[in-house]
Amino acid sequence: PAGLDTDLREQRLVAMMMLMTAAMAERARMVEDGRPLVPDHEAFVANLTDMLVGIIHAPSAVVV
Repeated sequence: PAGLDTDLREQRLVAMMMLMTAAMAERARMVEDGRPLVPDHEAFVANLTDMLVGIIHAPSAVVV
């Protein structure tokens, strides 16, 4: 969001990267284990994208 403090912006970027990495790693484990991919690939990518965008664009309740 506009006006978000630089430190808070950095924390959000780190959190976004952590979520993305963890989600992709778990998905890779599912593929390697031969488990069913639920949701399907397109829904997984769309939902992960929504979550990552949400981390970046959510309004802040922090008063700096």
